[in-house]
Amino acid sequence: MATIKDIAKVVGVSKSTVSRVVSGHGSCKPDTKAKILKAMREMNYTPNHHARAMVTKKTGIIGVIIYRKHMPIISHPYYGAILDAIATETRKAGYSIMIMTDDEATMDVGDQFIRHRVDGLILLSRVTEELINYYQQTSIPFVLINNTAIVKGTTYIVNDDYQGAYDAAIHLISKGYKTIAYISGPLEHRSYRLRWEGFQAALQDHGAAVKMGLTYIGDSGVETGITGAASILQTNDKPDAVFASNDMIAIGALQVFHSLGLQVPRDIAVMGFDDIYFSQYTTPALTTVAVDKKQMGTLAVQKLLTMLESQRTENESIILPPRVIARDST
Repeated sequence: MATIKDIAKVVGVSKSTVSRVVSGHGSCKPDTKAKILKAMREMNYTPNHHARAMVTKKTGIIGVIIYRKHMPIISHPYYGAILDAIATETRKAGYSIMIMTDDEATMDVGDQFIRHRVDGLILLSRVTEELINYYQQTSIPFVLINNTAIVKGTTYIVNDDYQGAYDAAIHLISKGYKTIAYISGPLEHRSYRLRWEGFQAALQDHGAAVKMGLTYIGDSGVETGITGAASILQTNDKPDAVFASNDMIAIGALQVFHSLGLQVPRDIAVMGFDDIYFSQYTTPALTTVAVDKKQMGTLAVQKLLTMLESQRTENESIILPPRVIARDST
């Protein structure tokens, strides 16, 4: 098996020059780099990551913890897009990722990452304040994405959920809808709570009352949309529009309305939130609020890499602006 010393001898450079090319850190003339890479391919050189980790004290691995209870995480239309962006950005930087899912984001998962000596962490979704405090006491830098808990002294990236829901309600009001039902995911999650508050504020600012009979709080999946839509159709106040706190819920509501022969949006309008990939292909195409999932994942990696390079924990709040995507369902 070829070594760095073998590569250096063939190319006629020092071992340190080859090491810089292998690690991706430090400068090297382009023509020299090309010769080294060519020699590595021809000699089937494979970097010894374990040996390098012992020298640099870095493993080249970024850990990702995500709470996801209901679906396979890679195929999830919201978090899958964020993970794809994380994977792309880490690969460009020469890092690998290790993903762990956990229904409760427990300390056991935290310990596993420490045992694997990850260089840094990205924590997604329902992460407890206890787990965040646990990592704050270690030397491992981390970034939060769309997290439930906001803890001082951390860097986190979130969508402006309050403003997004406010804008969504205004969009429906501007279209002339008077009786707007609301179907939501669990309000203990920061995003759903802020979307609920933004929706209420918009209605109140325009002289409309939130009717609790037209409000259904459930989980975050399609099933909540199905159950919630069926529930609100049983009330005396028949809604002319439904705002769902995510697109999966909205898709469930669409299914119910189609099954009952209701025409969307003629009989009832439907609006979602998140702008997942499938929302543009529903019948009719779903009006929604865009969340820049790619930017969330990309920024998280970039912020984490900055911490790793500076060896200093950052404290930054990044709130991404929402955008209403008007389609045929309203």
